[in-house]
Amino acid sequence: SGSIIKANSVLEQDVIVGEDCILHPNVVVSSACELGDRVSLKSGCVIGMEGFGFAQDDKGKSYRIPQTGKVVIEDDVMISTNCNIDRAAWDETRIRAGSKLDALVHIAHNVEIGDDSIILAQTGIAGSSKLGKRVITSGQSAITDHVTITDDVILVQRGGVINNIDKPGVYAGTPTQPVKDYLRNSAV
Repeated sequence: SGSIIKANSVLEQDVIVGEDCILHPNVVVSSACELGDRVSLKSGCVIGMEGFGFAQDDKGKSYRIPQTGKVVIEDDVMISTNCNIDRAAWDETRIRAGSKLDALVHIAHNVEIGDDSIILAQTGIAGSSKLGKRVITSGQSAITDHVTITDDVILVQRGGVINNIDKPGVYAGTPTQPVKDYLRNSAV
């Protein structure tokens, strides 16, 4: 009820769309994905296509690994233009309530973004990583696969996360470090 789907958008089979959503032109939502209430998807978003999953044999030949999960986007999420959120290899990729994604963000399979997080432009989050509540990334941040970031973390200066972050705070650089250490090390 109250949702608007604009021109050239595609919703594949078994997609669930909540109330008062708006899907701008040229959005794709792949099969079995779920959108909560008041979700906004800007033009060019692709939700729920297969993630990049391959296994190689001993000769280096790649074989596709089926991606059988889905994407769940909870209530009050806004996803800006040209973002890509991959379907889970199994289970689900989940964007929790109130989160906002800027343009050109890539979320890989089985990622979980916590409530009220803000992910800025050109951030990439690799598979099976979990971000807590109210995480903010600066533009061009990168988060490797299988890491966990606790609640209330801010990544600045193109933060490159290669290990878990267990304490709230502001982190910078690659590999990430508390911002005071980053500034001191940069000056040296």
